[in-house]
Amino acid sequence: MRCLSVRQPWAQLIATGRKKIELRTWRTDYRGPIIIVAGQARGGSRAARWRDVDGPRGAAIAIAELVDCRPARKSDARAACTEPEPGEWAWVLRDVRPLEPIPQRGRLGLYRPPDDLVQALAK
Repeated sequence: MRCLSVRQPWAQLIATGRKKIELRTWRTDYRGPIIIVAGQARGGSRAARWRDVDGPRGAAIAIAELVDCRPARKSDARAACTEPEPGEWAWVLRDVRPLEPIPQRGRLGLYRPPDDLVQALAK
């Protein structure tokens, strides 16, 4: 299991199942369960059209299955809730399960969940 920090409103869109592709400038070989951690910051200019979508910050809010990571295509725009930019990677998510928010600090990269988060998820 790994964690990925995602800014709002993107994290909330993932947790509600509306965003099925997360766009990143880097790729990963990891496949499997991924905890979506809503970071403290709000997304930049690409998030402007989603001003009405908000959710908790500084918390783990969903678990999904990361099933693929491939170069993003223009046809990914609907599933990504934004237009992909050249060079971005499409992280394809499935089976999203929202969580009651669990306080959690975000971090850069794809990282192993801390023990306290693993324990909270086991309850």
